[in-house]
Amino acid sequence: MRRFVYPVNLTSTSSSDKTESLSFDDYNKIVSVAWVGKSENNLDVELRTHNGKNPIVDFVPIEFLKLGSDRTELELNHPIENNQIKIKLSHGGGAVKGSLVFTMEK
Repeated sequence: MRRFVYPVNLTSTSSSDKTESLSFDDYNKIVSVAWVGKSENNLDVELRTHNGKNPIVDFVPIEFLKLGSDRTELELNHPIENNQIKIKLSHGGGAVKGSLVFTMEK
């Protein structure tokens, strides 16, 4: 298993959306995902398959994935194709700083 870190650092006074493809070397299964950081409850995240057609995690507030206070990583155990996924961030404005941490398996 290996952890991949996707840093998120957003500051804006207006709303915005950002979509990116994330590659995970030769790992093809997402074991879990977690958020480590600070937000003002103003960021939603969506994880989709590499082609963007099927949701892995539908839009949820980033705080839903936050570690701490008896919360653990969100277990997914979801296979992925082409060693990649699409991530979409919907930012409602304000400051967001932290990282999404993906635990991956071959």
